[in-house]
Amino acid sequence: MTECVQKPATTEAGYQHMKEVAERRFAQLLLARFLLLNLLVQEARNIEGGLQPKEHRRLWVLLQAQPAIFEMKRSQDIFIQLTRLLQWTPTRDLKDWIGREREKLEENIDDGTLSIFCVLDEVQITLSSPSGRLGEFMSKDKTTKRHILREIWLSWSTVLRGSQMRLVLSGTGIELRVLEDTMASTSLKPFGCLTVHETGSFEDDSIQAKYIRKYLPASLDGPTWAGFFTRACAWFHGR
Repeated sequence: MTECVQKPATTEAGYQHMKEVAERRFAQLLLARFLLLNLLVQEARNIEGGLQPKEHRRLWVLLQAQPAIFEMKRSQDIFIQLTRLLQWTPTRDLKDWIGREREKLEENIDDGTLSIFCVLDEVQITLSSPSGRLGEFMSKDKTTKRHILREIWLSWSTVLRGSQMRLVLSGTGIELRVLEDTMASTSLKPFGCLTVHETGSFEDDSIQAKYIRKYLPASLDGPTWAGFFTRACAWFHGR
């Protein structure tokens, strides 16, 4: 995000330029994901055993969480590399390309289970100073300063319909009021948003286990599930 702008805008032309640059940068990020996801699906279909949706979905999440696995001898994150290669592509072309890649993905996954969720983690960074870049983006009437999250939401919520991709915002220590103010912006209302659950920080293992049990059958018990809760509490501690 530090590449989006170098200094605050002070004129109408400056604000518009920053908005356009941000929109292009966020489209680059999304397109890079779609391109690499389609590559993964294509390669999976060509190997023995073919595409295994459950296993390859897990691999896709892992590749994004730990891109070093994907890098092999590369010195940089391949997602970042591809994003930078797209930096001179016009925004309109990027958005059209995303649409085509989404259609290609749907054609390649023929089990009727295609659901795309675009998850933006650590969203609190986009609402805090200085990374939230408050004041570098303004409301349409130039009376209200906006955080950069508004531009991210606009970019990713308009490139594909809600039925084609859901945008999920997650993080810790989110200022809910600031988030709600951002989502209540007139330009964002047509796309809608929903606060699904405030999970808390999960600092207490018993509270975390109680929360997890809400989504599991009551019959699940015994040593195996005790071990599962222990691992889950370790994984999500502090989230």
